[in-house]
Amino acid sequence: MSKHVTQMAIDDAQHYTPEQRKAIIDSYPEHEREARTRGVPSLGSGRVFPILEKAILCDPFTIPKEWFQIVGMDFGWDHPFAATRNAWDKDDPVLDFLAVAWQYPFNRRVRAMATKKPIHQLTVAQFEKAFPDEEACCAYLVGKRWPKGVRCPRCGAENPTELKHNPWHWQCYQCAPQSSYRFSHITGTIFENTKKPLRDWFRVIHLMLTSKKGISARQLHRYMGFGSYGTAWYMAHRVRSALAKEPVAKLGGIVEVDETFVGGLAKNRHWDKRGGGGGTGGVGSGKTPIVGAVSRKGNAVCRVIENVRASTLIGFVNEAVSTKALH
Repeated sequence: MSKHVTQMAIDDAQHYTPEQRKAIIDSYPEHEREARTRGVPSLGSGRVFPILEKAILCDPFTIPKEWFQIVGMDFGWDHPFAATRNAWDKDDPVLDFLAVAWQYPFNRRVRAMATKKPIHQLTVAQFEKAFPDEEACCAYLVGKRWPKGVRCPRCGAENPTELKHNPWHWQCYQCAPQSSYRFSHITGTIFENTKKPLRDWFRVIHLMLTSKKGISARQLHRYMGFGSYGTAWYMAHRVRSALAKEPVAKLGGIVEVDETFVGGLAKNRHWDKRGGGGGTGGVGSGKTPIVGAVSRKGNAVCRVIENVRASTLIGFVNEAVSTKALH
């Protein structure tokens, strides 16, 4: 009994022109191109690992005994026998996964790979050192929000006038020349219209991001010592809404939506402007329908609509309200 294997990759497909072949290869993700074009996946690249091998290589080291470990093997008649030893340190905030591979008959270690988490986790001591007081938190937020200098959040004007007697507040005369527009470092953020200091917000965010299995509002309530459970729930809900992949402008938290009709009664209008209304208000009254949404202790959004059909109202809610909100 004999065995025969024919390997074909895109370079062997002669019915494609060079331009078509290049376009197809360029459409593949970078980590799949070598495997798809040559037909021979390499360790650390291809379909198994969705990242390039060079991005996860590290120097070999002794695996501690307390790490979780598992061994995988690959037997093949057309390639050398290979084995991998995989280890995982579930308590390390930086090192996520380690894989070591051997190849037979050479019986030598050929790769050591580890994926690392891109975000460095602050310890409690590091957090206290970075944000010792409210001033440090405000300075950090301003530096991150406006790295090239404070700008008006409404019109984007540079160098607004700083209010000397009201720290961390500015006023812009370009978007409101007569009265000026006043804003602070938390205007337009999840911290706006709240009574809690910025340092409490930073503590809540730190707890939510460093808790391995997440943290509930009950736990935040007990840990932070808030006066009510509702405060902890509200802050956690705002943070989760901001972390969602949606525009920040959408309303979050508890959102209430309702429609109304604005304008004079149809019976009091000129006969050619009544619109067929009976003069009692509501649908058919000739009044202008308006829908509004407001988040509790937050912003409000109003819009003139053509009608109050369900499809129109649902479309407004999808545009103005975050999918993570309760309404």
